[in-house]
Amino acid sequence: MTNDTDTTATADPFADEGLFDMKPKASNLLRERYTEPPFSVLDRKGKAWQRRDKKWRALGIESELGRDDGLTFNMRMDFMHDQRHLRSAQESSQTSIFSPTLCELVYRWYSAPGHRVLDPFAGGSVRGVVAGAMARNYTGVELRAQQVEANRQQADIAGDVVPSWIAGDSAEVVPGLVADGYESDLVFSCPPYAYLEKYSDDPGDLSNMPYGDFLDAYRGIIRDACETLADNRFAAWVVGEVREKGGDGSCVGLVPDTIRAFQDAGLDLYNDHILLTPIGTAAVRTPRQFDASRKAGRIHEYLLVFVKGDAKKATIAANGDRPTTDLDEDVADHEAAGGDA
Repeated sequence: MTNDTDTTATADPFADEGLFDMKPKASNLLRERYTEPPFSVLDRKGKAWQRRDKKWRALGIESELGRDDGLTFNMRMDFMHDQRHLRSAQESSQTSIFSPTLCELVYRWYSAPGHRVLDPFAGGSVRGVVAGAMARNYTGVELRAQQVEANRQQADIAGDVVPSWIAGDSAEVVPGLVADGYESDLVFSCPPYAYLEKYSDDPGDLSNMPYGDFLDAYRGIIRDACETLADNRFAAWVVGEVREKGGDGSCVGLVPDTIRAFQDAGLDLYNDHILLTPIGTAAVRTPRQFDASRKAGRIHEYLLVFVKGDAKKATIAANGDRPTTDLDEDVADHEAAGGDA
């Protein structure tokens, strides 16, 4: 017989606070250890990330120097609390700037101090400056001499380890590095997203090429860059998808084409971080394009990480002199220090 006063079956399982006692909160514990939690999704929009970007830029990094304005168009806007209406928008045309915090994470996670970094699509100064500040020996290859000169003017920001930039076409420069016996410990770059942004009028600039020609040149540069990479090392590549010109605007497949290019060069895909990017003008553009064609607003890129050789040995190399501790020990230390979030 059921006891009518027995409420065990209907008791609220959430009433037991101990049921969900997950102390300390993982996100800040991981942030203390890794700067940002090393999850498969990385959020550039987060306050901590934005604050860290500002601190890096406050050192004097001006990665936009050497580039013409208008490569991208950004809009800052204030949203009403119900997110249904837009208030006034402050519009400014400015170049896209690589996140220095993302550079820091790649260097911390996938390389060690003293390692040599090859960047075959250097662009602005930020990846080189951050590398130097973190005691990585950076070599960047950039097609535009104007950009290289602007980068070199910021080289002293890095401190004692001065980054190096080479003016020239990576399709020619990188094979020369291979022939000279240059060896890298990390290949790290962000290539042109095909024709999405036009960087110059140089016919050798990949951003001027039809996608088929772009892909042939792109694959060759990836192959040559990976040839410089030492065994048991990582390569990190920031890339996003683009839509075809003409036709119905379907995605061209730049991301899978990139993965195949690295695999054909002998590397394995190891991590595929999704990089959430600031929404910017997507909030304004998306309703029109989605209503007309069901094209979603793109607010993410990928940080693809590949490994050449043995991943465990590559991890040991990336750890350098840092001890590999058990996370449970860090949790105990965190609790003892009174950490909670």
